[in-house]
Amino acid sequence: MFPIFSNAAVLKHYGMEPHVTVDETIQMVTNMVEGMQTGTAIRWGIIRKRDLTLMGTIGFHNLARRHRRAEIGYEIHPDYWHNGYASEALRRTLDYATHVADFERVGAVVYTGNIASQHMLERNGFLREGTLRHYMRQAEKAHDVYMYSYIHERQDHE
Repeated sequence: MFPIFSNAAVLKHYGMEPHVTVDETIQMVTNMVEGMQTGTAIRWGIIRKRDLTLMGTIGFHNLARRHRRAEIGYEIHPDYWHNGYASEALRRTLDYATHVADFERVGAVVYTGNIASQHMLERNGFLREGTLRHYMRQAEKAHDVYMYSYIHERQDHE
């Protein structure tokens, strides 16, 4: 995980600074595990099948089960960008969201400058809902983001 979360290119649009020490990454992983144990987060590794290389992670945070919604987040090391891995992971994660977790809405917050992520979300059924001004802070600067959503329409018409 450290090679991913210490990489400035990975975190350019992430809302956090690159890790300088392995201890920072250990603390982040500990927080992820605690979130999964308390039911406030779900996270998976994105693994390349042919050699079991950890390329990144993907998962849900800001879970609101009563409202059947969560936000999705992901990151992949630049060595694996532009190969379809993020889209494949996103599709599988959305399948989990709609068929296992029973989420109706999956939101995504994306920096306005993160064009690649915007295109990937749009190709996979997300719609841009609007702009959240000065929503994220990184490198002591406020950043605008776009709010995206993926809505799963249930077939039973509750």
